[in-house]
Amino acid sequence: MNKKERYIVFLLIIVIINYLITRFFLFDIHKMIDFTNTMSLLSASLTCIFILSDNILASLCSSIGNIIGFILGYLFNTEVIDYITGNTNNYWLIWLISYILIVAIGLIISKLFHVKHEK
Repeated sequence: MNKKERYIVFLLIIVIINYLITRFFLFDIHKMIDFTNTMSLLSASLTCIFILSDNILASLCSSIGNIIGFILGYLFNTEVIDYITGNTNNYWLIWLISYILIVAIGLIISKLFHVKHEK
């Protein structure tokens, strides 16, 4: 197994472990079933896309960004009482936005490094 194949296996193991931790072990914290599945599917899909396009930094940010977004959502969430729907929480929004920002930062840094590396 060469270095790239080990890296691919490592990233996919991170995505699987992240899914198992956020979906099952930390379920009592967030109590979201569908959103956890959606975020894990998004993370796995983007990681695979970035691996296929040989974008190492973006694939790393995509696989690790999900758990970082989860942690940021946990730290900064607020529960609000909405008079129409009852209790609402912005955990999912913080989780999603932080994940998107982490992946975007990884893409930008990767692009800047790639352009700088070509010169």
